[in-house]
Formats: sequence, structure tokens, C-alpha cells
Amino acid sequence: MEGEIVVQRNRAKKGISTIIAAVFMIAVIIIGLSAITSGLSFQNNLGQVVTQRNTEETEQGTERIELRDVGIDSNKFNLTVVNTGPLPTKLIRMWVTNTTATTGWHKNYTLNDVINPGDSLPKLGQALSLVAKPDASYDLNVVTERGSTASFKIMSPKDTALKMSVFSSPRSSPPLGNVTLMFGVANNRTDGSMIQSITPTTPTISYTNTPGGTVAASATLIEGPTPVTERSLMMAETIFFKYVYKVNGDPKDKITFSFTIQNAKLGNSISESVEISAVATQQSVIGQITTNSGLITMNFTSFQFCAGDTGSPITCQSNSANWQGGWNADDDTKYYWRVDVTNNGVRDIFLDDDTDLFLLQVSDGGAGNIATDLYLMADATTTTEPAAYTSNFSKSIPANGQWTTLYFGGSDRAAAATQKIGDVGLHPVLVMFFGFFDENDNHTYQSGTDNDPYSQTIPFQAVITT
Repeated sequence: MEGEIVVQRNRAKKGISTIIAAVFMIAVIIIGLSAITSGLSFQNNLGQVVTQRNTEETEQGTERIELRDVGIDSNKFNLTVVNTGPLPTKLIRMWVTNTTATTGWHKNYTLNDVINPGDSLPKLGQALSLVAKPDASYDLNVVTERGSTASFKIMSPKDTALKMSVFSSPRSSPPLGNVTLMFGVANNRTDGSMIQSITPTTPTISYTNTPGGTVAASATLIEGPTPVTERSLMMAETIFFKYVYKVNGDPKDKITFSFTIQNAKLGNSISESVEISAVATQQSVIGQITTNSGLITMNFTSFQFCAGDTGSPITCQSNSANWQGGWNADDDTKYYWRVDVTNNGVRDIFLDDDTDLFLLQVSDGGAGNIATDLYLMADATTTTEPAAYTSNFSKSIPANGQWTTLYFGGSDRAAAATQKIGDVGLHPVLVMFFGFFDENDNHTYQSGTDNDPYSQTIPFQAVITT
């Protein structure tokens, strides 16, 4: 009996042990699964963090902010920045360092501006408490929400010697003739700096009179400067300021014009001399000029164009700053064109409406070329853009070395609409003149009496369209 009780007790102990072992194994399995699950979750979270970080670094690396314009309005910066990257960018801070101040200073300003890809942000700095000065240079660091930094250098002309040039046309003028001077200022910095506030001062004029002369040399401003100022110059950019003076004096007198700009670095200036010549009145001299080069000559540096179809109210008036020089144009933009011409003869020339600016497209592989006619237009001194040349022979080129500005762009004779060049490539440019001499010398065209014709072609310029 006692043996049976002992056997039953042993069996009961074995059953409990089995249960405890099973519970223990289940606990171990649960702990193991928990550990595995936790590890997998950690690994997954870590992967997400790494992926997110890689994405942020990639997006940060694609951010591109460029400075396109610098101005100072009401003693505050008026900057225009452009988002050239593929993603929207939020600007959150701007650090400003005054590099002109002897002690220098650094200031931090909070921004809250979002720029979509391809869009620009104007008037940056107008809402800041920073007082900007045109005679000071600055380093700007704009910080984005993603942590990237765009750095810009804005320099005052006071802190760097800018490249200056000046051209006169003609360099030798008869008494009471008009002389055009083109004063050029170039940003010759190589560190990407933008130059701010390019404003020419009144030229200094000196005279050298010929001994025994009877007329004191003089120069009277007729026009200029055009434009009056330029807000800023990007690296390698050049601005030309146009002046027109009426000069007088005895033959061999010299008139020297000295140019510089406001806040220019000490000694940063340039000069050009014009000589008074004898008046060419003998027919043999005029005949020689006509035979060798024609009566009409051009001031090549005055060649400019103005976009006439920007979709917004843009002025192409004669004194507008929207006229630009150079040889790069857009093939899909309608432009007005202008150039200064001089009549070296002794009679005015009245221009016919067939007068036009003629562009040829140079085709690759000898496939021929395409011509674009841009007809003569009326002056734009009082209108926002050149008008149709509807009054034939109303425009003249005055005699005796005087000059005038001719405007082109009409799609046909007496037409106002401009037209596009329409083709990408190289374009030799020439002007074809058609007209009549002022036989009555009364400076007014008279049909039937002013019937001595004159024509001339001048290949004078080249344009590249993109």
C-alpha cells in the first residue's frame, strides 16, 4: 500500500516538472520572438532613418540659389535671388558681413521665404532692419531649411578697380558737330562678386586751343548719360553709358573728356580726346569720301536692341535702360534695334521707307541662308517704343558730320509690329539706305525738287541667336 502511494507521488512530481518545463520553453520562445521582433523593428527604423537622411542629403545637394540683381532702395537691400534647383526651397536665415568696415561686423537675420523651382524672389532685404550703403562691400550667406548655404559677394566700386573704356564717334569732328561718347564699365572680378550701384559722374572736360585760333574750344552736352545708372553688374558683365556733345573750336583744337563713376576707387577713371577738324566743303573731298566708303558711317558701339514682346509693360523709349548692347540675342523674341549714323556729306539725306536692317542666317553645310528684313521705324524719344515710319522721308541724316539715331524693327514698310529673327545661329547684319539729298538746303523734304537719289549698304555688325 505504501509502495503504491510512493509511485503515485513520483508520477505527480513528474507531471508538474513537465508542465514547468513546457511553461519555461514557451517563455523562452516568447522572449526570443520578442527579441527578434525588436531587432527587426530597430533594423527597420534604422533603415528608415538612413534612407531619410540620404534623401535629405540628396535634396540638400540639389538646392541652387543664385543672386541675379542687387539694388539699394531707401537704404535697404533690394536683392533678387532665383531658385535654379529642382525642389522648392525655404530661406530661413541670412548672415551679413560688412567687409569694408575696418573692424567688420556680422549680423544674422531671420527669413521666411519659399521659392519654387525656376521662380525668383525679389525685394529680399527690404523687410530687414539692415541699413545698406552703396559705398560698402558685403558678404552674404543665405541658409535654407535643409541646411544648405548660398554665398554671395556684393562689392562697392570703392573697393575694387573696375575695367573702364571709352569710345568716341567721330574722333575728329567739324565745328558745331555732334560727337557720341560711349563710356563702358566692366565687372572684371574673377571671384564671382557682383558690383553694386554703377552711376557715372559728370565728365570732366579740358580744352587745348590751337595758338592763333579765333574760336575757343567748347563742348555742350546734348544727351546723356543713357542710362543714368545701372543697379549692378554680374561677373564679366559690361554697361555702356552714352553721351552726345556738340563740339566747337578751331581746326586742331582738342577736347578731352574724363570719365569715372560714383564711389570709384581712387584713380579709377579713363579719358578720350576729340579733335576739331576742318569742314569738308569741296566737292572733290566729298567725292573721294563717297568713292572710298560712302557718305554714311556708323558708330558700331551704339548698336543696341530692346525686347518688344516680354508680355509686360516694358518701355523701349530712347532713354530707357532696357536697351542692351552686345551680340547675343534670343531667336524667339521680337526686338527693336537702333544704331547711330553720321552723314559726312554737305547735304542732308532724307530716308525712304525701304531703308532697313538686314539679317542673314549662316547655315551649316552650305545649305544657303535665310534673310530677315527689319524696316525703318520712327524715333522713340516721346513714345514708349518706336512707332511705324508712316511719314515717308520725314527722317533725315543731317549733313556736315552730324549724327542721328535710326530705329528698326518693322515687319514691313510703314509697319509698327516687330518680328522675331526665328532662326538659331550666326547672323551677319547690314543696313541698306535709300533716300534723296536735300537739294534746297532747307532741311525739309520737298517732293519733285529733292529728287537726287542716294543709296548705300553698310555691313556693320554680327548677331548670334540662341
